[in-house]
Amino acid sequence: VDLALFRELAREPLAALPAWTADVQGFQRLTELPAPWRDGWAAVLPRMDMTRFAPWLERRFEHELGGAFVSARLLDLAEPFDEGFELVVHAAGLGARRLAHDDALHPVRGQVLHVPNTLHLDTIVVDDARSGPCTYVIPFHDHVVIGGTFEPDEWIEECDEPTLSAMLERARELLARTGVAHAERFGRQRLRALAGLRPARKIGAQEDCVRVERVELALGKPLVHAYGQIGRAH
Repeated sequence: VDLALFRELAREPLAALPAWTADVQGFQRLTELPAPWRDGWAAVLPRMDMTRFAPWLERRFEHELGGAFVSARLLDLAEPFDEGFELVVHAAGLGARRLAHDDALHPVRGQVLHVPNTLHLDTIVVDDARSGPCTYVIPFHDHVVIGGTFEPDEWIEECDEPTLSAMLERARELLARTGVAHAERFGRQRLRALAGLRPARKIGAQEDCVRVERVELALGKPLVHAYGQIGRAH
């Protein structure tokens, strides 16, 4: 985890500034932006390289906190209590459709592309195109994350080449328009392409219905539901 300059560009004037502007370093409104952007902001924000951070969390959980990872097939949320556990936090994502009998869950596929940081980029740039796909370029020391997609009701957990190529072209255009030299060379080599299914939850017309709720099973066994968090692309 480190700090990096973050720039978000908007194609329409911002209705309001983020509520947390006074809580971060160097927040400023962006002006005199090139077309097609009409507004935006910049700030210094924390950045996490998840290729390193997630394994570190796993090691800390096991070796420092004494936790254990167990791979097993779970058919009922009451089963862990039969094994002697006193509290269960249910965070099964899309698996909650079956485990919690929650048909409000549906998948939203996201695709990203990792490329080498050959241009030595150090600023995060996001094109928040609310009427179209959101484009973001998140650089780290040895790679850059390019995204992204927000594909509702897509169950196939694989990338498709036309989408990856379109993301890369949008990223090159974003870098070129924001003054990055040799943007046309960006992403000529690929490291990896990733796709995942976000566990979106919608009730009626209301979207982003995260479920965080404590319930009691038989004999007062405490179960905490925690699922439906997706992190919208726009």
